[in-house]
Amino acid sequence: MSKTSKTTQENKPPKWAEPLLKEAAAEGMDLYKSGNGYNPYTGPTRAGFSDASLGGMNNALAATGYTGPSVTNQTWQNNPAIAQARQVIEQLKAKRATAQQRAPRVDPEYASRLQALEDRLAKEKSTRRTAGNH
Repeated sequence: MSKTSKTTQENKPPKWAEPLLKEAAAEGMDLYKSGNGYNPYTGPTRAGFSDASLGGMNNALAATGYTGPSVTNQTWQNNPAIAQARQVIEQLKAKRATAQQRAPRVDPEYASRLQALEDRLAKEKSTRRTAGNH
């Protein structure tokens, strides 16, 4: 005599998490539809050098026989090579911003799946309201 067993495997979140995930998906779709993109931080990306670091740089320069002005945070930031690098960075940021404006925010297939989920959530919400009014 042989025994038969059947196993069913489901790939879904626990019941308690379903409302949270539905709400998060709906909020995500609202954010996507709003058209608001990511706004990168464009301020300074490094702090000035400490007095100890500046002293070490100046001591290293002095050890090589350098007799020019001392290195300070001000001279470091006003260095022509750094100014040129900043200019290139700004140009790249401008190109990236233009490319981001033209590029789709979400893969179209993913967007259609999100839309279908949002429609299903709206329908469920409407059904619950209707059922609650009886």
